[in-house]
Amino acid sequence: ECEKELKEVAEESSKLRNELLLSSNELSMKCAEVRHLQTIKEDLRDTINILRDSMEFQSRQQSDREKQIESLSAEKKSKAKEAEAYQQTVRQKEQEIAKLNSRLQEQE
Repeated sequence: ECEKELKEVAEESSKLRNELLLSSNELSMKCAEVRHLQTIKEDLRDTINILRDSMEFQSRQQSDREKQIESLSAEKKSKAKEAEAYQQTVRQKEQEIAKLNSRLQEQE
């Protein structure tokens, strides 16, 4: 009877050892899965940071372009005013020349 009990205990022990091995393997797989998911999470965080930096850079570039366009527009308006003033000066000089020519013709 002692042998029978010993055999039952050995079987139970073997069964528990197998269950423990299975549980240990499952736990190892779950740990590996968690590490994998943590790696994915870190990669996603890095990607989000890269995208955020890229968006901020693009926003700054857009702002710089808008400022440059405003500056060029103001410069264009200034040059247009200068050109108009120059044209007006040319017209005045042409009128003065025409008057002088008219006087010359009268004197001749």
